[in-house]
Amino acid sequence: MNSLSHGGGMLNNGLPHWLGMLERMTGRKLVSVVGQAQRGREQAPVLPNGHDCRQVRDTKISSQEAANMEWRTCDGEGSFSALFELSLLESKGESFVPVMMRVTGGIAEPVETNGWYFYGDQGTLVGRGMLSLSLSKTVNSQTNSLPTPEELIEALPQVGDIIQNIWVALVIDFIADICHQPYQHYLTFRDGWRYQVAIEAIRQGTGWTQIAE
Repeated sequence: MNSLSHGGGMLNNGLPHWLGMLERMTGRKLVSVVGQAQRGREQAPVLPNGHDCRQVRDTKISSQEAANMEWRTCDGEGSFSALFELSLLESKGESFVPVMMRVTGGIAEPVETNGWYFYGDQGTLVGRGMLSLSLSKTVNSQTNSLPTPEELIEALPQVGDIIQNIWVALVIDFIADICHQPYQHYLTFRDGWRYQVAIEAIRQGTGWTQIAE
């Protein structure tokens, strides 16, 4: 959870999912990114059998127990902010939509500002949340709530909780693909590589970085 060498950090664990959802819901492709990340904590105790992040998150230890544990230095980020440019799938580079994402991990729950901010000519569309989404539109400092688009609701299978529904949607498209049937684009190893380029650009703070489509 807190070690980059073990796959920890907010960017490794969250950003590939969020970018996949962002591209799927908007029908646009990520083409460039700039951002920065902040380390979550300096040190943390090493918990036994910490292979399931859900168990680690729910584990409570006392100050006395923590004092008797092994402590290690943490290098995984606990928050980040980034500005992305999205292009239409058929665009030749002339049309971009700027989208800002802010994510901060809290002790209990993420803060309210977590989410996406789409900047347009007539206002800002705000999508609050990470795995669930609430929408609002801000124009001239006035914010109005918006319903979730029906096509997004109808496209998501309703067989269990939100996590199971997302996985089922992926499986449906994958099976249709290998059976040579019509399907929606789903995440591939190439997308994982593209998102890793974005992760490193944010983590290293290297400035504007182009992302291959």
